[in-house]
Amino acid sequence: MTPFYSLIKVLPNLMSGDSVTIGMILSSPKKVYLMISNDRKKIVKNLLSSDDLIIDLMIKELQHKVRTVNKSILNEEIDIILDHPIFNDSYLSHLSNSCNGVVTYSKPQYIHADIDDEKVKQLFHKITNQIEHKADNQAILQNHAIFKDRINHHLKSKLENIIHIDHQLNSNNIPTLYNPYIIDCIGKNGVLVGAKSLFFDTGLPTLEKNVNTFVSVITQLKSMHSQPGAKDKFYLIADEPLENEEAYNYWKNLKAKSTIFQVESSESDIISQEVISSGASTFLVE
Repeated sequence: MTPFYSLIKVLPNLMSGDSVTIGMILSSPKKVYLMISNDRKKIVKNLLSSDDLIIDLMIKELQHKVRTVNKSILNEEIDIILDHPIFNDSYLSHLSNSCNGVVTYSKPQYIHADIDDEKVKQLFHKITNQIEHKADNQAILQNHAIFKDRINHHLKSKLENIIHIDHQLNSNNIPTLYNPYIIDCIGKNGVLVGAKSLFFDTGLPTLEKNVNTFVSVITQLKSMHSQPGAKDKFYLIADEPLENEEAYNYWKNLKAKSTIFQVESSESDIISQEVISSGASTFLVE
């Protein structure tokens, strides 16, 4: 058989159709390879926000499938030409559908050459441009790591065992939620208090989608768990973007006009103080 590969692409914004290649599946007569760029996966998960769990579930399913196929090839249990399941159109369609169209797979590309582990690595590096863009990726990841560390230090570490931290909301909590949604913290004592962090070093369409999702989640939480006349408080944790002018203007307008309280990661202890003073506690079913 002729070796062939398919690229794994993530669409952070379904409306624009822009995609980021995060991995590759390659099939050769003796082995199936699954290559994932951890740097690109982390960046894409940050862009996706509430949909980021889909990526991990997709990769886990692929890893299991590849291990199963390779074991069968090794034991000569399947004819790779006839029974190979990875590039079956229906299987790839199933994976795409299970990811709500966020993940897609390119048509198989054939390789007219012998394949070994080293050649697969070289091909993958070339496709994903990991070497050329490593510095840029690392800078984004470093900024995001600092952002998350500040929130952990000023907010989450102070509220452990008091309110819900990194709570996964789903259709059991909010019937209109089709995908799991992680909220950084949420609690209740007569009034709701919660926060969501968003990293603004990304494109404007993705930012708008993530903010709109947060607003929708707030509305649903209030309708289901808030008391009449309660002065609920929800915070958006978002640092001022320094490089992206569109993102900066959006950040600035949100800060000036949004009904959501907005703080930077270094100020997130404001939220922890609000939670402690309000006497809020957990209230959602785990």
